[in-house]
Amino acid sequence: MRTQLCGVAAILVGAVALAQPAPVVPARYGVAASVAAYPQGSPKEALASAIKALDRSSFDTLAAHLLDPKLVDDRVTERAKTLEDGVEKELRLFRDEQLRQGVPGRERLPSDAAEFATVVKNEARLRAFKLVVRDAKAHFAESPETVKEFRRYLREGVVIEAGEVATITLKDVKDAQLNLRRVDLRWHLEDRKGPEPLEKK
Repeated sequence: MRTQLCGVAAILVGAVALAQPAPVVPARYGVAASVAAYPQGSPKEALASAIKALDRSSFDTLAAHLLDPKLVDDRVTERAKTLEDGVEKELRLFRDEQLRQGVPGRERLPSDAAEFATVVKNEARLRAFKLVVRDAKAHFAESPETVKEFRRYLREGVVIEAGEVATITLKDVKDAQLNLRRVDLRWHLEDRKGPEPLEKK
């Protein structure tokens, strides 16, 4: 009887584990994540998802969710700084027009200086992200061989994981590899020139 109960318990535990919902990945820069369409549970899954995004010309998904988030955030921050003055002037004029038209307070841009500054920063970052996406699109358009190389790394590459980092190498290519980093349990393509030192066993 005890063996049967243990078997039933194991089945129930397995059923509960299978019923667990997929992790919720928040949107970035207004781009929703699709864990089902673009899985990132392993380095090669992430690479395959990046190739799929490129095949579909989903450069916004590529930049928002498949590339190293720190790299993308740093580039967005850099571009946003050059946009903030222009965005502030544009939004200030728009807010003034809303006031003239009698738009209710909740529906117009905030008059509070701190709140308005936050709106300006957020808008500048959204616009900067679009520029980063445009840059990524231009890069892959100018280097179509990159996707072919990605496919070969996916097909023939050897994965070496070391904690939160991984490399994918080709046996006949000594001085190049794809680098990835795991963030929040998902792997992302990383723009790192050299291999990360491997953890000692």
